[in-house]
Amino acid sequence: MVENETNEEKKRITAPFVGLRPFQEADKDIFFGRDEYVDNLVGRVRHHRFTAIVGAPNTGKTSLIQAGLIPKLKSLTSERWECVFAWPGRHAFGGLSTAMAEMLRKGSETELNLKISIENELRDNPSGLVEVLRRNGFDEKVKLVIIIDQFEELFVSQPGTDSDREEVRNFVNSLLTVTRQSIYQIHVVVALRTNFLERGSMVAGLSETINQNQHLIPTMSSRDMRLALKKPLRLFDIPAAHELEDRILGELDGASYSLSRLQHTMLGLYRLWVEDKAKDEDAELTEEMYETVGTVLGSIDTQLEGMYTSLDDERKNVVEALFRRLVPISMEKKDQDLPTVIELCHLSESTENTVVDLIKSYARLDRFFLKIFTEGGVDDRLTEFNLTGDSDENVNLGLNLSSRVVLTTNLIIDEWKRLGEWRKKEEDKAEIYLRLTHNAWLHDAGQTGLYKDPELGLALQWKEEHSPEEKWATRYGNPQDFQEALAFLEQSRIDALEKAKAVERQRVRKVARARVLAITIAACSILPIGLAIYALGERKKAVKSENKAMHVMALAEESRNRALRAEKDAISSKKQSEFEKKVAKKALVEAQQAKSRAFVAKKKADRATQEANKNARLARVAAKEAKKATNQAVLAKAEADTFRYRDLSRVKVLETLRKSGVPYPKMRNTMLEAYSLNEKFDGGGMYTDMYLALRKAVKASNTVTLDYLDDNYPVYCVAEQGGTVVTGDERGGIVFYKRNGDNLVLTGHAQVEGGVRSMVFGPDAGTLYCGTDQGEVFLVRIGGGTQEKGVSVKEDLPIKELLWTQTTDGAKWLVALTKTGLHCLDIEPGKRLELVKTYPIPNAVAVASHPGHDDRFILASHGKASIVQVGDDMPTVLKEYPSIPQASCVTCKHDRSGLLLGDASGVVHFLDFTTGRISTVTRHASKVTAVRDVGGNDPKMISVSLDNKIHLVHWEDKSEPIVFDAQQGWLYGIQTTSDNRLFYSVGKKNDVKVWYVNAEDMVNVLKRHRN
Repeated sequence: MVENETNEEKKRITAPFVGLRPFQEADKDIFFGRDEYVDNLVGRVRHHRFTAIVGAPNTGKTSLIQAGLIPKLKSLTSERWECVFAWPGRHAFGGLSTAMAEMLRKGSETELNLKISIENELRDNPSGLVEVLRRNGFDEKVKLVIIIDQFEELFVSQPGTDSDREEVRNFVNSLLTVTRQSIYQIHVVVALRTNFLERGSMVAGLSETINQNQHLIPTMSSRDMRLALKKPLRLFDIPAAHELEDRILGELDGASYSLSRLQHTMLGLYRLWVEDKAKDEDAELTEEMYETVGTVLGSIDTQLEGMYTSLDDERKNVVEALFRRLVPISMEKKDQDLPTVIELCHLSESTENTVVDLIKSYARLDRFFLKIFTEGGVDDRLTEFNLTGDSDENVNLGLNLSSRVVLTTNLIIDEWKRLGEWRKKEEDKAEIYLRLTHNAWLHDAGQTGLYKDPELGLALQWKEEHSPEEKWATRYGNPQDFQEALAFLEQSRIDALEKAKAVERQRVRKVARARVLAITIAACSILPIGLAIYALGERKKAVKSENKAMHVMALAEESRNRALRAEKDAISSKKQSEFEKKVAKKALVEAQQAKSRAFVAKKKADRATQEANKNARLARVAAKEAKKATNQAVLAKAEADTFRYRDLSRVKVLETLRKSGVPYPKMRNTMLEAYSLNEKFDGGGMYTDMYLALRKAVKASNTVTLDYLDDNYPVYCVAEQGGTVVTGDERGGIVFYKRNGDNLVLTGHAQVEGGVRSMVFGPDAGTLYCGTDQGEVFLVRIGGGTQEKGVSVKEDLPIKELLWTQTTDGAKWLVALTKTGLHCLDIEPGKRLELVKTYPIPNAVAVASHPGHDDRFILASHGKASIVQVGDDMPTVLKEYPSIPQASCVTCKHDRSGLLLGDASGVVHFLDFTTGRISTVTRHASKVTAVRDVGGNDPKMISVSLDNKIHLVHWEDKSEPIVFDAQQGWLYGIQTTSDNRLFYSVGKKNDVKVWYVNAEDMVNVLKRHRN
């Protein structure tokens, strides 16, 4: 059956990895590594009307919702769920109304009309969602979850007018309103990035609601990544070398966008493996294939560069223009900066067919470098178009000249080296343009003058090199800014030219005046020589002035040349800096690869160590088998002695019956010997009535003290399984009862050394484990009350708690808790108790089982609580929460939403796994000794304390606790039955009491004293 199901999964899924695209609902069978987070999220959504899924960019929020939350909710058999999944986009009401129409009509011809009707209702009425459901006959018993993904788009995709901000407020208020109504069971889930949390203050009440209902999604741990890598390979029967798996995980350790890198790289590896498998049936994933796809640190660059180099020169130019335009100006305005196909055609100066073909090639689902949005519909809203399949033809659906295009992930910008160079060119070009527009605006405002050299020379050089056009500049401002900037530049050029001409005209006038003066002096006859000399002097001055003007112009030209050289030097320095940055990045990659190789070497060493440990374990097993054979021989002799002494006991009983005429003391001694032999060798099942008579006679004659019948010692613990109830007291007495309806019937007893402080039934029927105040653990066989020799866990330290668990490799362990730490005992069936491991944990106070996970348990210590998984080597802390400083007992809620912790001051606390917050459930007057959570249709919490009081709290209505005086002195322990109908309490007085869980007045049902 399992094999058939696996084959069906393979047929349904085309590949074990999804590449760069997010997981969808159809990919639920290959979505691994997030099981625990999905379970926690489902529990959160089921019990809360509003949930905010918050995480850093690229933590997989969309995948967690589509492949985790939605399929899990739909698979619940106890509840029926309908899911509505929407993006806000530019028009949030339009996106939600379309998703609602699809849910209510599921492809009906009236879906478009219904969508218009729903949108009008949502815009006009804050409770419009409820009215839409009522009008369309939505079943009130069905739970509806409305999921708004990329919730931050509400605050970044809107143009920013007053009407747009009002629409955002109305949309958010509609979502908050439906969570407060009681007609329909509507749950709202929003997903947003952590860096947009503060934007919630734009809408009143939103920030408070998000803060109170946050569900944080962390980045994937190393363990999660290992599951995401290995499980898909096993599902598709794809062999891979351990060294390759270790190398991949090592290179991913600490890398950003780790899940996207893994999925993209493994999809490329899978394609290569499929090609090899067609030639070789035994093909496996190899490190050579891994190098071919570029490794997890370079597979995106490898694929994009391969696609680019395969194009002709014309298409290469088009791709450069496309990607330079698709790189966002800033990450915050990314969702506002979406170019249309027609805009990309104009920018690239290419035909529509060429641009569309290239977009389709890069947007294929098996590549998913580009994402396509289609504008349409009555409200002109922006809707993401979901593609299916791997061929280019998929992209034809919905793709037109008004479609918008965006990069799917910032990882493309970071990893594609060529795109980094294009981005740098675009930034340099834009930087000079933006500085030019700014100075034009300042000049227009009268705050600065026109450009002069060297700024004028740089701007003119920029214009000559790039020939900027208005369609390019509109990305950085409006067309008027572009025209004003060019006008400012032209005006600066003309002004500089006019000033140069004015200097030249002044020089020409000076030379002309000097010549006229010289002619006048030459014509004068009175002082010909003096005038000639004067004219010559003036001519020399004119020539000197001319030379000076020429020198000034030469200096100006030299200054301009120096500015140009300085600019070139700056550009050269910048290029040198970029080169050094590339060298540093290459060194970082090499360092990461070296780290990966070291990681692989460490894994090999670890594997060798594990092999050595395995051999050591085999040796220990062989020793155990030898010891077991010896013990079996001893047991065989003991069993033979048992039968012999039982026969001797029966003989003495018969002898007693024949001594009717013998004086009483002699008969009493014979009775005492018979009874002692019977008790010592477990003969209680033979001649029952006869031995009961002997017991009463011995008791009456006061010749034997039987500890288990004494009423003066406190009962510390109680356990229940399948109607069998067992109690343990301070003197080591263990008493067995059988529940008959609401009554308890005494069925047997046993005695161990030391006071019994804790007990638990084993995983196999008929075994009970008891922990004593002397640090020993005893195995008690329930059938006849016999016990095996105890195993010392920690000498003279009381064993506070006992529970059994199993390791990740299936071995069964018994976990004993003392104040110094955890002690693990091997309890495999057929084997004797054996202490195998001890883990020092200072200040540990309590342990409890984890519902639904046999290999996990809860550990409480002073100041923190932990979820621990038992491995074959040592327990692993999966999660840790800040706790209370004086914890005394702990248990996990049945729905796994949190912990119940009792403390020494008498307070019972609830620790919420989702929020990490700690709240008060109830207060006792003294130390809380035990607490239990009762699941079922009416969940409750029961706690007891040293003040002799039992508290019962209903979870649903959170009313005041029902309190009852148990009249047992100090209360030490409680235990619920498997059907949650009854529970037992034990305390300082030597008795066990039975209570109805659902009795509102806590009326005591039955009290059974041991005597």
